[in-house]
Order: sequence, then C-alpha cells, then structure tokens
Amino acid sequence: MGYRSGFQLGRAEGRQAGENQFDKEWSESNGDPAYSAQIRDAKVRWNQKNSLSPNAVDPNRIPLVMAFSDRTCVQLKLSSGSLGASPAYCYRGETTELLRADDRGE
Repeated sequence: MGYRSGFQLGRAEGRQAGENQFDKEWSESNGDPAYSAQIRDAKVRWNQKNSLSPNAVDPNRIPLVMAFSDRTCVQLKLSSGSLGASPAYCYRGETTELLRADDRGE
C-alpha cells in the first residue's frame, strides 16, 4: 500500500509541476489579452499590500484567471514548492472594478 500511495503521490506532484509550467508559460505570454488588465491590477494590489514597488515581479507567482458570467477572478498562485499566501481578487465582469479581495494571507 505504501508503494502504491507513494507512486500516486509522485504522479500527482508530476501533474502539478506540469500545470505550473503551463500556467507560467500562459502567464508570461500574457495569456488571453482580455484579462491582462485584471492580472496587472491584482499584481499591483498585492505588491502595494506588501510594500513593494507596483512593478515588482515575483517569478514564483503565477496568475490564474477564473472567468464567470458576472465576474473575473485572478489568483496569484505560488508555484509548486513555494510557501506563502495565494491572494485572489475578483472584478466586475471584464473591468478592474474590485468586488472582493482575499489577500489576508491566512
């Protein structure tokens, strides 16, 4: 059972690493330009909360976009193996009007 569990865990970690690579490539190419304003706003908000320059870049953060009919949410996910908060910001439709911020880091 231990070997099988370890094998399954290794497969899950491999998938996570692959997802991180895909997400990072998508992010670095700015993904869908329809969401670039929300991604940029989320990064600026997180940097300001952490007393960083608005243009500071954290290479371990990968923006993930979740688009719904009435809102767009951006999570600044940490890559696999990194520790810390993964804040999320939700905006009205495709605007940068903030509806909700979950950036307490808890």
